[in-house]
Amino acid sequence: MRTPALANGQKLLQNPALLRARPVSLLLLKLQEAGLTPTDIHNIEYLDNKEVLKYLPGGFRWLKRNIRQDVVDYFEAFAYLLEEKMLQEIEIPSQVLLKLQPDFQLYEVAMA
Repeated sequence: MRTPALANGQKLLQNPALLRARPVSLLLLKLQEAGLTPTDIHNIEYLDNKEVLKYLPGGFRWLKRNIRQDVVDYFEAFAYLLEEKMLQEIEIPSQVLLKLQPDFQLYEVAMA
């Protein structure tokens, strides 16, 4: 007796176009669920968001989407950009900063 998953898998195997399209559709869905816009997804596909490209090691440069290292560099720059934006939105209470200050001063003295 076939399980539903196996039957669905067999349908996908019979139609290679569905097999190729399904992972892409799933990826797009997951990216949208994570909060990316269609423009973000387009920019990821073509590695062409100028704001992201400014965060590349060594500064702005155009990338090629079929070069693995360019894709890796783009994703790392994108992650760094998102991290920078998130850090700008975080407010640290002054009480927390005051608690951290004595340790920081000890570190400065040790480095001198």
